[in-house]
Amino acid sequence: MNVHKYHYRYRQSGDAQIVVIPSQSKYVEQMEELHQRAYGYRASGITDCDECLTAQKFLNHLRVFPEGQFIALDTATDQVVGSTVSMRMDFDPANPVLEAWVKTTDFG
Repeated sequence: MNVHKYHYRYRQSGDAQIVVIPSQSKYVEQMEELHQRAYGYRASGITDCDECLTAQKFLNHLRVFPEGQFIALDTATDQVVGSTVSMRMDFDPANPVLEAWVKTTDFG
């Protein structure tokens, strides 16, 4: 099922303040800020950080694999308080991927 194509119906109890929902483009700036806070860097001062996730990279994640991107959202404040990103790929344990993750994902 492609949940990113449909209006998302909250599955948590009606009184849950924090819900997990598919990521949305309107939250990419908050997702960038959260990633920076979690990993202790500021993207504004970094020009060559391949592993830094920016709003632009989050938008690309949503474009390439929207089904694998989720956020935890505080419904009282409409603030992103958690996020996860994922990517699906064929994996052969006999031939593991040995290159850097940023190269595997084409830098984002």
